[in-house]
Amino acid sequence: MFKLEIKLFNNSNQNQIIEMKKALIYSSFALLLSVSSAFSYIEEVQCVASELKAELKQLLKPEYKYDSSQITRVSYKKEASQSGIEVPLFMGEKYRFLFNIAGLPKDIDITIYDRKPTSKNKIALFSLKDVKEEGKHIYSFEPVKSKKMYIVYSIPATEEQNLSGCVAFLLGYKL
Repeated sequence: MFKLEIKLFNNSNQNQIIEMKKALIYSSFALLLSVSSAFSYIEEVQCVASELKAELKQLLKPEYKYDSSQITRVSYKKEASQSGIEVPLFMGEKYRFLFNIAGLPKDIDITIYDRKPTSKNKIALFSLKDVKEEGKHIYSFEPVKSKKMYIVYSIPATEEQNLSGCVAFLLGYKL
């Protein structure tokens, strides 16, 4: 026949249970702390696109009207990288390019070319590194000709981890 054996908890079993509960509580606390840290980091690096764009829109008035805008997320990595935007312009209109770099934790270079960045015959019409001023975060460029333009964001290499931000580009026009 089968014999059913029931053991009652003795002191050593109770101590083991208490230690297991402590370990569970500590690991739960550590998990909660790491999750809350992750969420606070996400909030810290968020770029408030609406604020960056609103600041730029004020610089269009009264001459220029809003045409379009683009928020570009920038992630800094161990290797330098580039990101770009193609901007079609219509003949017969004047344009103003506006950039707000207040959402960036580190400087980048912004270059506007008359041709694709891969073209051998491209000409740099604007470069942020040529006009950058300490403490200034808004820059503008008004092209002489209305034709397709190419904006290239050059992001430098960094050893800092999880570094990111954004740059706002806004295009205005007048007839």
